[in-house]
Amino acid sequence: MNVTIEVSMYPLQDGYLDVIQNFIDRVKANEKLEVIVNTLSTQIFGPYDEVMETVQREIKKSYEKESQAIFVMKVLRGNLSPNNG
Repeated sequence: MNVTIEVSMYPLQDGYLDVIQNFIDRVKANEKLEVIVNTLSTQIFGPYDEVMETVQREIKKSYEKESQAIFVMKVLRGNLSPNNG
């Protein structure tokens, strides 16, 4: 089963743009996923387990490296990528 996740990260610190970009780069490193970034959020498309494991792992790394951040996510069933189909 495929899934679409839209995630927004809100670091509660100075230098937040670098923190956000670091998270995005780590998610993009998984070549099994399609990742689309816009000014409001990052959209991640792929197999459910792969997407969820990647997002979970990278959120954990963010919390281990940074002082505090808020993540807001929407999870939808299916690949809703504009490039799909």
